[in-house]
Amino acid sequence: MYSLNDASALALLILLLVPGWLLAKEGVSGAVELEMGYGHDSNVSVDDVELSTSLGDSYRDLGVGADIHFEPVEGLDLGASLNLADKRYSTFDEFDGRLSLVSLSADKDLHGYSLGSSLRYVDYHLDGDAFLELFQFAPTISWFPSTRIYIRLGYERSHERFPQAVGRNNDQDQFDGSVYYFVNGLRHYWMVRLSVLRDSADDQVFSNDSREARLVYHREFTFFDRDTQIEVSYRFQNRRYDEGLEPSIRQYREDSRARFEIRGNYPVSKQLELELRALNADNRSNLNSADYVQNLVQLTLRYVMPF
Repeated sequence: MYSLNDASALALLILLLVPGWLLAKEGVSGAVELEMGYGHDSNVSVDDVELSTSLGDSYRDLGVGADIHFEPVEGLDLGASLNLADKRYSTFDEFDGRLSLVSLSADKDLHGYSLGSSLRYVDYHLDGDAFLELFQFAPTISWFPSTRIYIRLGYERSHERFPQAVGRNNDQDQFDGSVYYFVNGLRHYWMVRLSVLRDSADDQVFSNDSREARLVYHREFTFFDRDTQIEVSYRFQNRRYDEGLEPSIRQYREDSRARFEIRGNYPVSKQLELELRALNADNRSNLNSADYVQNLVQLTLRYVMPF
């Protein structure tokens, strides 16, 4: 069960201490989301610490989320959200995870451009112990150069802290650019995203530079009189660890990671949605513990309550 950690407490203050008069104003919207998932993972692993079992297991995934948006003036959107998730494996309970995510955002339309910024805090516990804490600031700018094309440029500054492995503590700088091509608005589009990231860790052996490309195809269609969505994505990432030799192999580590994923969403009712997700991850590395293939399938039932 959840304990009230720092992330949960901060988010509850943000979301629950909103004055009642604010919720009565125009321009305020929000939702509470509950979800329950069940899946099977062919290779239970933790990417952040190159930990892989090479064995499969089933799991259940429970989550709750809440978000609120306020538009104090036209063209300005302020938002706050909280997401909590609890993942439990049937056999490998040492891989059980608990996630808390708090996010604050602000978006402003200005002369045809959208300027955005967000602050995020992530607290992740593995097997009941503090595993990862992340702080992130991410400004963005986006615009429509034409009716069918949308461009988004972003920067992320992150700080990760690993209480049980302090040498992995790091600062990250990431630049990314996305181009959307809308065939039929949000019902049918393509997206291409390119990003570069610099990860500077306290222990140089974990510092790395990465390059990533992602391609997404999104399509919405009518199925049994319901607007059903399907999304297919492919992501390829290359990481080079050039600052410190990996002691176990006496070489500079290099990874290449490819992920193919399919998601399908079917609205059972106005507020209830069924999602099927399947992915294949092919992680290649000259470090054996980071070299593995993973297949995952998950079915999720999601209930959304707008307010």
